[in-house]
Amino acid sequence: MKLSEYIEKYGDCEVTDEIDKCIVKMPKTVYDLKDGDRYFFLTVSGAVQREIWCGDSSDFNRERIGNTFLTEEDAEFAKERLEVIAELKKYAKEFSDEEWPNPSIVKHYIIFDYEDHVINIGYVCFTKASDIYFESKGKAQEAIKAVGEDRIKKYYLGVKE
Repeated sequence: MKLSEYIEKYGDCEVTDEIDKCIVKMPKTVYDLKDGDRYFFLTVSGAVQREIWCGDSSDFNRERIGNTFLTEEDAEFAKERLEVIAELKKYAKEFSDEEWPNPSIVKHYIIFDYEDHVINIGYVCFTKASDIYFESKGKAQEAIKAVGEDRIKKYYLGVKE
């Protein structure tokens, strides 16, 4: 139980110096993990698994590829993000090195407009800024409909509303 949850459940109370023995300080980031710290990662099948950091090659390899999370919720979020990206890629097109500099080939991508709070579809001809591009506005719209605007905003674009 986190201290904030304890206070919420029991209210503000007097504590003694003995409480120091009970407090387990959580690392601030996954790069602060030390031997004995708990963390979570995604298995090859996409399940969230709990692990104890022991500084072995498995720990460092997970950390190196961004597959180390302090909380189960963070791991679940990362899993959903990967699923949304995979779904979007079903509708996307990988443009070749020859296609990118060609100004007659339009590449579409999904963006979020913070002024109007809506998803829009942007386009470029020969500059690359996004991760996922579509060969037409229609394909991008099809992807948005299939995956869902809310999921795209939250998990792909990182919009917190």
